[in-house]
Amino acid sequence: MMTYTHTKWKNGGEISREELIFLYELEEEIIGFGWEKDPRINEILSTRDLKKDLSIIFNCDEEHLIIPSTIKKIKLPKLRSVEELKFAEGVEEVELSGLWTVGNLEIPGSVKRICLNELVEARKIDIALGVEEVAFPNLRTVESLTTPESVKELNLHVLERADELDIALGVEEISLPVKSVGNLKIAEGINYINFANLESVNNIEIPSSTKYIFLDALKSIKNLNIPEGVKDVGFLNLESADSIIIPSSVKRINFKNLEEVKDLKIAEGVEKIELPHLKKAEFLEIPSSVKNIALYALTMVKYLKFAEGVEYINLPNLSSAERLEIPSSAKYIEWFFLGNIQYLKFAEGVKCIDLPDTSSIERLEIPSSVKDLRNLENIRSIIIPKSVEAQKNLIEAIKKGHNIDHAKELIYQLEKLYKKNLIDKANQEEFESITNNEETLNESHESRKGRK
Repeated sequence: MMTYTHTKWKNGGEISREELIFLYELEEEIIGFGWEKDPRINEILSTRDLKKDLSIIFNCDEEHLIIPSTIKKIKLPKLRSVEELKFAEGVEEVELSGLWTVGNLEIPGSVKRICLNELVEARKIDIALGVEEVAFPNLRTVESLTTPESVKELNLHVLERADELDIALGVEEISLPVKSVGNLKIAEGINYINFANLESVNNIEIPSSTKYIFLDALKSIKNLNIPEGVKDVGFLNLESADSIIIPSSVKRINFKNLEEVKDLKIAEGVEKIELPHLKKAEFLEIPSSVKNIALYALTMVKYLKFAEGVEYINLPNLSSAERLEIPSSAKYIEWFFLGNIQYLKFAEGVKCIDLPDTSSIERLEIPSSVKDLRNLENIRSIIIPKSVEAQKNLIEAIKKGHNIDHAKELIYQLEKLYKKNLIDKANQEEFESITNNEETLNESHESRKGRK
């Protein structure tokens, strides 16, 4: 048939569909003489339009090629680009060594191995369950890529950008060089994730099977939800995020470059978290398992709560907060300047309140355990507890007279309770003696100043 077809072509005859199937060796290989391929095949095909021929053979559009299941093996080394290429279930071997770009590519499970060495760009690649080896060693950008759990080997060594990555593998480890991803979904079964070059991702779904995840180049993310079970994480260059959830299984975490986060939730059980450059947060809760927390750069927060159990708190630059809650377990609090704090609450158990600057605090809630109050003269509203012990402690604080304005403010607050008959009878007489003899208070205050 080769001689007949070649002669017909030489004489200017039209090549039929059956002859095209023969020339492209879609049903059987052409057996020539000797070891080399019959040169007449290439002589004819070099003058043909490949995609036009394929559209004739498969009765489809030139840019939307659909290869039926009747074709078991297909070799298209000269196909450079196509809008859509779909192989039906049943096709077993595919050779597309010259393909550079493709719009949509569908690989069926009957193809166990797919290798596209020259593919650089694709819009959508969908690989069905059954495929075991995937190699796109030069693929740089793809809008959507889906791989099934049957894949044992995945080669995407130069992938830089993807809008959607839905990765399932039959192995426990995954490592990709991709730099930018829109949405990243990793299926159950993978326990080690390393995207060392990933700089940007909108959303990432991490499976509960994951034990270790390292995204050390990541700079921004919208939502980061680390599932319970993950033991070690690396986000050394993360700068901003909308939401971060840290599970109790992660004992230590270092966000050394994180500057801004809207919502940071740290589960009870996390023992150490480093946020040395965090400047702005909306909602931040520190669990009791974190004994020592330093927020050196934090200047603005909406809601900041330290759980009972936190012992050392460092807030040297905090200048604005809507609500701040301090536990009684706090043994040491470092803050040099408190700016616009709308609501400040100390937990029951705190013995002494000593604030560096109260000029912008709108409301302070004092626990009944407080025995000493200092530097509170400029607070607009103080919530004083009504218990007998608390009132007694506050009266003693007034007597200490650390400064007159502070004492007068406490007297004013206690007077409001007194007028409402809320001052306990046991404290009334002592309170009345203070309010009737402010000169003694002044003298006490001046004598203290003289001793300093």
